[in-house]
Amino acid sequence: MNIQVIGAGQPRTGTTSLRVALEILGFSPTYHMDVLGPAEQNDPDNHIPLWLEILENKENREKTKQLLKQILKNYKSIVDGPCCYYYKELLELNPNAKVILTERDADAWFKSIQQIAISGTFKFQLASKFNRKLAKFI
Repeated sequence: MNIQVIGAGQPRTGTTSLRVALEILGFSPTYHMDVLGPAEQNDPDNHIPLWLEILENKENREKTKQLLKQILKNYKSIVDGPCCYYYKELLELNPNAKVILTERDADAWFKSIQQIAISGTFKFQLASKFNRKLAKFI
């Protein structure tokens, strides 16, 4: 794993725009919630079981770092959830990485998150389909 840029901002703080910018600048591929995994549980590109394992072992930082390496082995940058919640571990694994923190007005951010939850977007459908624990990332 050679993560060069860590987007530490919460979802709905401009992470999609940051992803596009990073890819234009050559930090591609970028791991974003949109690439979390296909809907089929048996697909080898489905990272959902690994994220659930991270949740189940949340007290074990070494296990978390091992799983992060496995998930992100082919990526140069990360933005959005669930990766942004592990920026400290990612920085430990990639000490030369640059960290970008995106922010948004708290009220505007909350309204945006509410709209996504109400609309039942793919991210929320995916979370509820596999395991309620995953919804904690979104």
